[in-house]
Amino acid sequence: MRQLPVNHGKEGLRGNPSRDGLCLKSQLQRLLGKKAQSTLILLLSLAQTPPLKAGELHENFIMVRSLGMGGAFTAIANDASAVWGNPAGIGRIRKARSQQKIHHVTFPNVIGGGNKSGSKFYTTLQKSQTDAQENIADTLQTGSSDLSETPLYVTAATSPLVYFSPSKYSPPTVVGIFGTTCMNVMIDDSDDTDSSNDTAQVESVSDTGLIMGLSWDNFANRLNFGLALRPMIRYSYNDKVDLTTLTDRSALQKAITTQGNSWNGVGIDAGFLFTVADFWFPTVGVAILNLPTGCQDDYLNPFEERRMAVCGTKFSGTTRNSEDTNIIAPTDTRIGLSITPRLSHDIGLRFAVDIHHIYYTSGDQTYGLSGIEPLRQSHAGIELFTGNPLLLSPFSLRAGVGEGFASLGATVRFSFITMEVASYGKDISTSTSPKEDRRIVGSLTGEF
Repeated sequence: MRQLPVNHGKEGLRGNPSRDGLCLKSQLQRLLGKKAQSTLILLLSLAQTPPLKAGELHENFIMVRSLGMGGAFTAIANDASAVWGNPAGIGRIRKARSQQKIHHVTFPNVIGGGNKSGSKFYTTLQKSQTDAQENIADTLQTGSSDLSETPLYVTAATSPLVYFSPSKYSPPTVVGIFGTTCMNVMIDDSDDTDSSNDTAQVESVSDTGLIMGLSWDNFANRLNFGLALRPMIRYSYNDKVDLTTLTDRSALQKAITTQGNSWNGVGIDAGFLFTVADFWFPTVGVAILNLPTGCQDDYLNPFEERRMAVCGTKFSGTTRNSEDTNIIAPTDTRIGLSITPRLSHDIGLRFAVDIHHIYYTSGDQTYGLSGIEPLRQSHAGIELFTGNPLLLSPFSLRAGVGEGFASLGATVRFSFITMEVASYGKDISTSTSPKEDRRIVGSLTGEF
Protein backbone atom coordinates (compact mmCIF):
# COMPACT_ATOMS: atom_id res chain seq x y z
CA MET A 1 0.00 0.00 0.00
CA ARG A 2 3.01 2.32 0.06
CA GLN A 3 3.95 4.53 -2.87
CA LEU A 4 6.95 2.92 -4.55
CA PRO A 5 9.11 4.04 -7.46
CA VAL A 6 9.30 1.55 -10.29
CA ASN A 7 12.79 0.16 -10.86
CA HIS A 8 13.51 -2.61 -13.35
CA GLY A 9 16.83 -3.53 -11.77
CA LYS A 10 17.43 -6.26 -9.23
CA GLU A 11 19.05 -4.04 -6.67
CA GLY A 12 15.73 -3.00 -5.15
CA LEU A 13 14.51 0.51 -4.55
CA ARG A 14 17.28 1.96 -2.47
CA GLY A 15 18.40 4.79 -4.74
CA ASN A 16 17.08 8.32 -5.03
CA PRO A 17 16.00 8.76 -8.65
CA SER A 18 15.45 12.52 -8.38
CA ARG A 19 18.89 13.20 -6.86
CA ASP A 20 20.69 10.84 -9.24
CA GLY A 21 18.87 12.34 -12.21
CA LEU A 22 19.89 15.89 -11.26
CA CYS A 23 23.55 14.87 -10.89
CA LEU A 24 23.49 13.23 -14.29
CA LYS A 25 21.92 16.31 -15.85
CA SER A 26 24.59 18.64 -14.49
CA GLN A 27 27.43 16.38 -15.69
CA LEU A 28 26.04 16.07 -19.20
CA GLN A 29 25.29 19.77 -19.44
CA ARG A 30 28.99 20.51 -18.93
CA LEU A 31 29.87 18.09 -21.72
CA LEU A 32 27.29 19.20 -24.28
CA GLY A 33 26.64 22.53 -25.90
CA LYS A 34 23.99 24.93 -24.69
CA LYS A 35 21.78 24.24 -27.72
CA ALA A 36 21.24 20.66 -26.60
CA GLN A 37 20.66 21.43 -22.92
CA SER A 38 16.91 22.06 -23.07
CA THR A 39 16.26 18.92 -25.15
CA LEU A 40 18.46 16.87 -22.84
CA ILE A 41 16.66 18.06 -19.72
CA LEU A 42 13.29 17.21 -21.26
CA LEU A 43 14.38 13.67 -22.19
CA LEU A 44 15.86 13.02 -18.75
CA SER A 45 12.69 14.24 -17.07
CA LEU A 46 10.58 11.88 -19.15
CA ALA A 47 12.96 8.99 -18.44
CA GLN A 48 12.55 9.30 -14.69
CA THR A 49 9.93 6.68 -13.91
CA PRO A 50 6.70 7.79 -12.22
CA PRO A 51 5.74 6.35 -8.83
CA LEU A 52 3.72 3.16 -8.58
CA LYS A 53 1.19 2.59 -5.84
CA ALA A 54 1.31 -0.97 -4.57
CA GLY A 55 -2.23 -2.30 -4.37
CA GLU A 56 -3.72 -4.53 -1.70
CA LEU A 57 -3.26 -8.28 -1.91
CA HIS A 58 -5.82 -9.98 -4.11
CA GLU A 59 -7.84 -12.66 -2.28
CA ASN A 60 -8.77 -15.92 -3.98
CA PHE A 61 -12.45 -15.43 -3.17
CA ILE A 62 -14.78 -13.35 -1.01
CA MET A 63 -15.82 -15.26 2.11
CA VAL A 64 -18.55 -13.17 3.73
CA ARG A 65 -18.75 -15.14 6.96
CA SER A 66 -14.98 -15.04 7.41
CA LEU A 67 -14.86 -11.28 6.86
CA GLY A 68 -17.47 -10.77 9.58
CA MET A 69 -15.18 -12.59 12.01
CA GLY A 70 -12.16 -10.45 11.18
CA GLY A 71 -10.82 -13.12 8.82
CA ALA A 72 -10.44 -15.80 11.54
CA PHE A 73 -11.76 -18.88 9.74
CA THR A 74 -8.89 -21.36 9.36
CA ALA A 75 -9.89 -23.48 12.39
CA ILE A 76 -13.65 -23.25 11.68
CA ALA A 77 -14.16 -24.03 7.95
CA ASN A 78 -17.47 -25.86 8.39
CA ASP A 79 -19.65 -24.30 5.66
CA ALA A 80 -19.67 -24.08 1.87
CA SER A 81 -16.82 -21.55 1.85
CA ALA A 82 -14.46 -24.14 3.40
CA VAL A 83 -13.05 -25.01 -0.03
CA TRP A 84 -11.74 -21.41 -0.21
CA GLY A 85 -10.55 -20.88 3.35
CA ASN A 86 -9.33 -24.33 4.41
CA PRO A 87 -9.94 -27.34 2.10
CA ALA A 88 -9.81 -29.69 5.09
CA GLY A 89 -13.30 -28.42 5.93
CA ILE A 90 -14.71 -30.09 2.79
CA GLY A 91 -15.22 -33.22 4.88
CA ARG A 92 -17.04 -31.32 7.63
CA ILE A 93 -19.92 -30.39 5.37
CA ARG A 94 -20.92 -34.07 5.53
CA LYS A 95 -22.36 -35.38 8.78
CA ALA A 96 -20.17 -37.97 10.47
CA ARG A 97 -20.96 -41.51 9.24
CA SER A 98 -23.47 -40.11 6.73
CA GLN A 99 -24.41 -42.46 3.86
CA GLN A 100 -25.80 -39.76 1.56
CA LYS A 101 -24.08 -39.23 -1.77
CA ILE A 102 -24.93 -35.53 -2.16
CA HIS A 103 -24.20 -33.57 1.00
CA HIS A 104 -24.66 -29.93 0.09
CA VAL A 105 -25.49 -27.77 -2.95
CA THR A 106 -25.17 -23.97 -3.19
CA PHE A 107 -26.71 -22.08 -6.09
CA PRO A 108 -26.26 -19.41 -7.38
CA ASN A 109 -24.15 -18.14 -4.44
CA VAL A 110 -24.02 -14.51 -5.59
CA ILE A 111 -21.80 -12.05 -3.70
CA GLY A 112 -21.41 -8.31 -4.09
CA GLY A 113 -20.07 -5.35 -2.18
CA GLY A 114 -18.27 -2.05 -2.10
CA ASN A 115 -16.79 0.52 0.22
CA LYS A 116 -18.48 3.21 2.27
CA SER A 117 -16.56 6.12 0.79
CA GLY A 118 -17.22 4.86 -2.74
CA SER A 119 -20.63 6.58 -2.70
CA LYS A 120 -18.85 9.95 -2.67
CA PHE A 121 -16.69 8.84 -5.55
CA TYR A 122 -19.71 7.60 -7.50
CA THR A 123 -21.65 10.84 -6.88
CA THR A 124 -18.80 12.91 -8.28
CA LEU A 125 -18.56 10.70 -11.35
CA GLN A 126 -22.30 10.92 -11.91
CA LYS A 127 -22.15 14.71 -11.70
CA SER A 128 -19.37 14.78 -14.26
CA GLN A 129 -21.45 12.70 -16.66
CA THR A 130 -24.39 15.10 -16.46
CA ASP A 131 -22.17 17.98 -17.56
CA ALA A 132 -21.26 18.72 -21.13
CA GLN A 133 -18.61 16.36 -22.50
CA GLU A 134 -15.99 19.08 -22.61
CA ASN A 135 -16.56 19.89 -18.92
CA ILE A 136 -16.19 16.32 -17.60
CA ALA A 137 -12.50 16.65 -16.89
CA ASP A 138 -13.02 20.04 -15.23
CA THR A 139 -15.70 18.63 -12.94
CA LEU A 140 -13.49 15.74 -11.85
CA GLN A 141 -10.41 17.92 -11.50
CA THR A 142 -12.33 20.31 -9.26
CA GLY A 143 -13.08 17.46 -6.84
CA SER A 144 -9.91 15.46 -7.38
CA SER A 145 -8.25 16.64 -4.16
CA ASP A 146 -11.14 15.13 -2.20
CA LEU A 147 -11.39 12.01 -4.35
CA SER A 148 -7.68 11.31 -3.93
CA GLU A 149 -8.53 10.46 -0.32
CA THR A 150 -11.68 8.56 -1.32
CA PRO A 151 -10.99 5.32 -3.20
CA LEU A 152 -13.66 3.43 -5.07
CA TYR A 153 -13.86 -0.30 -4.34
CA VAL A 154 -16.41 -2.68 -5.90
CA THR A 155 -16.50 -6.45 -6.02
CA ALA A 156 -18.78 -9.16 -7.37
CA ALA A 157 -18.53 -12.94 -7.37
CA THR A 158 -20.44 -16.17 -7.85
CA SER A 159 -19.54 -19.78 -7.07
CA PRO A 160 -22.17 -22.53 -7.29
CA LEU A 161 -20.85 -25.68 -5.61
CA VAL A 162 -21.81 -29.33 -5.11
CA TYR A 163 -20.45 -31.30 -2.15
CA PHE A 164 -20.83 -35.08 -2.58
CA SER A 165 -19.31 -38.55 -2.13
CA PRO A 166 -19.42 -40.75 -5.26
CA SER A 167 -19.58 -43.95 -3.20
CA LYS A 168 -19.57 -45.20 0.38
CA TYR A 169 -15.79 -45.38 0.54
CA SER A 170 -15.01 -42.31 -1.58
CA PRO A 171 -13.59 -39.19 0.06
CA PRO A 172 -15.88 -36.14 0.37
CA THR A 173 -15.61 -34.16 -2.86
CA VAL A 174 -16.62 -30.70 -4.10
CA VAL A 175 -16.85 -29.41 -7.66
CA GLY A 176 -18.02 -26.06 -8.94
CA ILE A 177 -17.35 -23.03 -11.08
CA PHE A 178 -16.47 -19.54 -9.99
CA GLY A 179 -16.06 -16.01 -11.19
CA THR A 180 -14.82 -13.08 -9.15
CA THR A 181 -13.96 -9.46 -9.95
CA CYS A 182 -12.47 -6.73 -7.77
CA MET A 183 -11.80 -3.15 -8.84
CA ASN A 184 -10.01 -0.33 -7.03
CA VAL A 185 -9.93 3.22 -8.40
CA MET A 186 -7.99 6.11 -6.85
CA ILE A 187 -7.68 9.67 -8.17
CA ASP A 188 -4.03 10.77 -8.29
CA ASP A 189 -3.68 14.52 -7.76
CA SER A 190 0.03 14.44 -6.85
CA ASP A 191 0.68 17.33 -9.26
CA ASP A 192 -0.48 20.20 -7.06
CA THR A 193 0.51 22.85 -9.63
CA ASP A 194 -1.70 21.66 -12.50
CA SER A 195 -4.97 19.79 -11.89
CA SER A 196 -5.24 19.04 -15.61
CA ASN A 197 -2.52 16.40 -15.08
CA ASP A 198 -4.65 14.45 -12.61
CA THR A 199 -5.20 10.81 -13.49
CA ALA A 200 -6.86 7.76 -11.94
CA GLN A 201 -5.02 4.64 -10.83
CA VAL A 202 -7.21 1.68 -11.83
CA GLU A 203 -6.63 -1.88 -10.65
CA SER A 204 -9.04 -4.55 -11.87
CA VAL A 205 -8.59 -8.30 -11.35
CA SER A 206 -11.03 -10.92 -12.66
CA ASP A 207 -10.70 -14.68 -12.17
CA THR A 208 -12.89 -17.30 -13.84
CA GLY A 209 -12.50 -21.05 -13.63
CA LEU A 210 -13.29 -24.41 -12.05
CA ILE A 211 -12.77 -25.51 -8.47
CA MET A 212 -12.37 -29.12 -7.35
CA GLY A 213 -11.54 -30.44 -3.92
CA LEU A 214 -11.14 -33.63 -1.87
CA SER A 215 -10.97 -34.31 1.85
CA TRP A 216 -9.64 -37.35 3.73
CA ASP A 217 -11.18 -37.87 7.17
CA ASN A 218 -11.06 -40.26 10.09
CA PHE A 219 -14.14 -42.23 11.16
CA ALA A 220 -15.27 -39.63 13.72
CA ASN A 221 -14.66 -36.76 11.28
CA ARG A 222 -12.38 -34.98 13.76
CA LEU A 223 -9.19 -35.27 11.71
CA ASN A 224 -9.32 -33.87 8.19
CA PHE A 225 -6.89 -33.26 5.35
CA GLY A 226 -8.00 -31.41 2.24
CA LEU A 227 -6.74 -30.43 -1.21
CA ALA A 228 -8.31 -28.06 -3.77
CA LEU A 229 -7.42 -27.25 -7.39
CA ARG A 230 -8.43 -24.06 -9.22
CA PRO A 231 -7.65 -24.05 -12.97
CA MET A 232 -8.53 -20.52 -14.05
CA ILE A 233 -8.14 -17.56 -16.38
CA ARG A 234 -7.08 -14.20 -14.94
CA TYR A 235 -7.57 -10.78 -16.51
CA SER A 236 -5.64 -8.04 -14.75
CA TYR A 237 -5.34 -4.33 -15.42
CA ASN A 238 -3.17 -2.06 -13.26
CA ASP A 239 -2.38 1.31 -14.79
CA LYS A 240 -3.28 4.98 -14.88
CA VAL A 241 -5.99 6.49 -17.08
CA ASP A 242 -6.97 10.10 -17.65
CA LEU A 243 -10.13 11.33 -15.96
CA THR A 244 -12.24 11.55 -19.11
CA THR A 245 -11.56 7.86 -19.83
CA LEU A 246 -12.68 7.04 -16.30
CA THR A 247 -16.16 8.45 -16.98
CA ASP A 248 -16.54 6.79 -20.38
CA ARG A 249 -17.58 3.18 -19.84
CA SER A 250 -16.74 2.00 -23.34
CA ALA A 251 -13.36 3.76 -23.33
CA LEU A 252 -12.48 2.31 -19.92
CA GLN A 253 -13.53 -1.18 -21.01
CA LYS A 254 -11.44 -0.84 -24.16
CA ALA A 255 -8.40 0.24 -22.13
CA ILE A 256 -8.78 -2.73 -19.79
CA THR A 257 -9.20 -5.29 -22.59
CA THR A 258 -6.53 -3.93 -24.95
CA GLN A 259 -3.92 -2.89 -22.38
CA GLY A 260 -4.56 -5.41 -19.61
CA ASN A 261 -2.90 -8.76 -19.01
CA SER A 262 -4.52 -12.09 -19.92
CA TRP A 263 -3.15 -15.10 -18.06
CA ASN A 264 -3.99 -18.65 -17.07
CA GLY A 265 -2.82 -20.78 -14.18
CA VAL A 266 -3.73 -23.45 -11.63
CA GLY A 267 -4.12 -22.58 -7.96
CA ILE A 268 -3.51 -25.34 -5.41
CA ASP A 269 -4.62 -25.11 -1.78
CA ALA A 270 -4.16 -27.58 1.08
CA GLY A 271 -5.43 -27.75 4.64
CA PHE A 272 -5.54 -29.62 7.93
CA LEU A 273 -8.07 -29.66 10.79
CA PHE A 274 -8.00 -31.51 14.10
CA THR A 275 -10.66 -31.30 16.81
CA VAL A 276 -10.07 -32.67 20.29
CA ALA A 277 -12.90 -34.83 21.67
CA ASP A 278 -14.01 -32.25 24.21
CA PHE A 279 -17.29 -30.51 25.02
CA TRP A 280 -15.88 -27.19 23.76
CA PHE A 281 -14.55 -28.69 20.50
CA PRO A 282 -11.07 -27.11 20.62
CA THR A 283 -9.76 -27.15 17.04
CA VAL A 284 -6.48 -26.36 15.34
CA GLY A 285 -6.36 -25.58 11.64
CA VAL A 286 -3.61 -25.03 9.09
CA ALA A 287 -4.17 -23.84 5.52
CA ILE A 288 -1.62 -23.25 2.77
CA LEU A 289 -3.22 -21.24 0.00
CA ASN A 290 -1.54 -20.83 -3.38
CA LEU A 291 0.96 -23.65 -3.05
CA PRO A 292 3.96 -22.75 -5.21
CA THR A 293 3.63 -23.61 -8.88
CA GLY A 294 6.34 -21.13 -9.84
CA CYS A 295 8.28 -18.04 -8.76
CA GLN A 296 8.39 -14.48 -10.05
CA ASP A 297 11.79 -12.82 -10.11
CA ASP A 298 11.94 -9.07 -9.47
CA TYR A 299 8.54 -9.12 -7.75
CA LEU A 300 7.89 -5.72 -6.21
CA ASN A 301 7.15 -6.48 -2.55
CA PRO A 302 5.07 -3.51 -1.34
CA PHE A 303 5.74 -4.31 2.31
CA GLU A 304 9.55 -4.39 2.11
CA GLU A 305 9.82 -1.82 -0.71
CA ARG A 306 12.24 -3.92 -2.70
CA ARG A 307 12.30 -6.48 -5.47
CA MET A 308 12.68 -10.15 -4.67
CA ALA A 309 11.90 -13.67 -5.94
CA VAL A 310 8.42 -14.57 -4.64
CA CYS A 311 6.76 -17.97 -5.11
CA GLY A 312 3.09 -18.95 -5.28
CA THR A 313 0.46 -19.53 -7.96
CA LYS A 314 2.26 -18.44 -11.13
CA PHE A 315 0.28 -17.21 -14.12
CA SER A 316 1.41 -17.16 -17.75
CA GLY A 317 0.01 -15.79 -20.99
CA THR A 318 -0.21 -12.36 -22.60
CA THR A 319 1.59 -9.71 -20.52
CA ARG A 320 1.23 -6.08 -21.56
CA ASN A 321 2.22 -4.55 -18.23
CA SER A 322 5.29 -6.24 -16.77
CA GLU A 323 4.94 -4.28 -13.52
CA ASP A 324 1.56 -5.84 -12.67
CA THR A 325 2.17 -7.81 -9.47
CA ASN A 326 -0.98 -9.91 -10.00
CA ILE A 327 1.03 -12.20 -12.28
CA ILE A 328 1.64 -14.26 -9.14
CA ALA A 329 -0.53 -15.00 -6.11
CA PRO A 330 1.99 -15.36 -3.26
CA THR A 331 1.75 -18.43 -1.04
CA ASP A 332 -0.30 -17.67 2.07
CA THR A 333 0.24 -19.97 5.07
CA ARG A 334 -2.34 -19.62 7.83
CA ILE A 335 -2.66 -21.08 11.31
CA GLY A 336 -5.79 -20.88 13.44
CA LEU A 337 -7.30 -21.99 16.74
CA SER A 338 -10.95 -22.11 17.76
CA ILE A 339 -13.14 -23.24 20.65
CA THR A 340 -16.91 -23.60 20.84
CA PRO A 341 -18.32 -23.24 24.38
CA ARG A 342 -22.06 -23.87 24.79
CA LEU A 343 -24.17 -21.30 26.62
CA SER A 344 -27.25 -23.51 26.60
CA HIS A 345 -28.67 -26.46 24.70
CA ASP A 346 -29.59 -24.26 21.74
CA ILE A 347 -27.07 -21.40 21.89
CA GLY A 348 -23.31 -21.48 21.58
CA LEU A 349 -20.27 -19.32 20.96
CA ARG A 350 -17.22 -19.70 18.75
CA PHE A 351 -13.94 -17.97 19.47
CA ALA A 352 -11.28 -18.04 16.77
CA VAL A 353 -7.84 -16.53 16.23
CA ASP A 354 -5.72 -16.66 13.07
CA ILE A 355 -2.29 -15.68 11.86
CA HIS A 356 -2.08 -15.15 8.08
CA HIS A 357 0.75 -14.60 5.59
CA ILE A 358 3.35 -16.69 7.39
CA TYR A 359 6.30 -16.96 5.02
CA TYR A 360 9.53 -18.90 4.76
CA THR A 361 12.66 -18.44 2.68
CA SER A 362 14.79 -20.96 0.81
CA GLY A 363 17.91 -19.50 -0.76
CA ASP A 364 16.92 -16.33 -2.56
CA GLN A 365 13.27 -17.39 -2.96
CA THR A 366 10.50 -16.37 -0.59
CA TYR A 367 7.35 -18.46 -0.23
CA GLY A 368 4.83 -15.81 0.75
CA LEU A 369 5.41 -12.13 1.43
CA SER A 370 7.85 -10.86 4.02
CA GLY A 371 7.65 -7.52 5.78
CA ILE A 372 3.93 -7.58 6.63
CA GLU A 373 3.31 -5.94 9.99
CA PRO A 374 2.11 -8.32 12.77
CA LEU A 375 -1.07 -6.27 13.14
CA ARG A 376 -1.99 -7.01 9.54
CA GLN A 377 -1.29 -10.70 10.03
CA SER A 378 -3.51 -11.01 13.12
CA HIS A 379 -7.20 -11.90 12.96
CA ALA A 380 -9.69 -12.72 15.72
CA GLY A 381 -13.43 -13.20 15.94
CA ILE A 382 -16.40 -14.38 17.96
CA GLU A 383 -19.63 -15.89 16.71
CA LEU A 384 -22.95 -16.33 18.52
CA PHE A 385 -25.04 -19.06 16.91
CA THR A 386 -28.11 -21.19 17.45
CA GLY A 387 -28.49 -24.93 16.95
CA ASN A 388 -26.07 -27.85 16.82
CA PRO A 389 -22.41 -26.68 16.64
CA LEU A 390 -21.65 -29.50 14.19
CA LEU A 391 -24.34 -28.38 11.74
CA LEU A 392 -25.04 -25.18 9.82
CA SER A 393 -26.68 -22.65 12.12
CA PRO A 394 -30.04 -21.13 11.13
CA PHE A 395 -29.03 -17.81 12.68
CA SER A 396 -25.70 -16.35 13.79
CA LEU A 397 -24.12 -13.02 14.67
CA ARG A 398 -20.40 -12.35 14.65
CA ALA A 399 -17.78 -9.72 15.32
CA GLY A 400 -14.03 -9.56 15.01
CA VAL A 401 -10.84 -7.64 14.40
CA GLY A 402 -8.76 -7.95 11.26
CA GLU A 403 -5.78 -5.83 10.17
CA GLY A 404 -6.47 -3.73 13.28
CA PHE A 405 -10.04 -2.82 12.30
CA ALA A 406 -13.39 -4.00 13.67
CA SER A 407 -15.78 -6.20 11.70
CA LEU A 408 -19.41 -7.29 12.07
CA GLY A 409 -21.50 -9.91 10.34
CA ALA A 410 -24.68 -11.99 10.37
CA THR A 411 -26.16 -15.07 8.71
CA VAL A 412 -29.84 -15.95 8.34
CA ARG A 413 -31.06 -19.27 6.93
CA PHE A 414 -34.75 -19.58 6.13
CA SER A 415 -35.91 -22.75 4.44
CA PHE A 416 -33.36 -23.21 1.61
CA ILE A 417 -32.40 -19.51 1.31
CA THR A 418 -29.27 -18.18 3.02
CA MET A 419 -28.34 -14.51 3.36
CA GLU A 420 -25.07 -13.21 4.78
CA VAL A 421 -23.69 -9.73 5.33
CA ALA A 422 -20.43 -8.37 6.72
CA SER A 423 -18.87 -4.98 7.38
CA TYR A 424 -15.10 -4.86 7.73
CA GLY A 425 -12.12 -2.53 7.47
CA LYS A 426 -9.21 -2.77 5.03
CA ASP A 427 -5.88 -1.01 5.49
CA ILE A 428 -5.25 1.14 2.38
CA SER A 429 -2.52 3.30 3.86
CA THR A 430 0.48 4.21 1.71
CA SER A 431 2.59 4.52 4.87
CA THR A 432 3.17 2.52 8.05
CA SER A 433 0.26 4.33 9.73
CA PRO A 434 -2.97 2.32 9.19
CA LYS A 435 -5.79 3.95 7.24
CA GLU A 436 -9.20 2.28 7.21
CA ASP A 437 -11.36 1.74 4.15
CA ARG A 438 -14.75 0.59 5.45
CA ARG A 439 -16.38 -2.04 3.21
CA ILE A 440 -19.65 -3.92 3.14
CA VAL A 441 -20.31 -7.23 1.34
CA GLY A 442 -23.35 -9.50 1.18
CA SER A 443 -24.35 -12.83 -0.34
CA LEU A 444 -27.52 -14.60 -1.36
CA THR A 445 -27.77 -18.28 -2.22
CA GLY A 446 -29.95 -21.32 -2.15
CA GLU A 447 -28.70 -24.29 -0.11
CA PHE A 448 -30.01 -27.76 -0.76
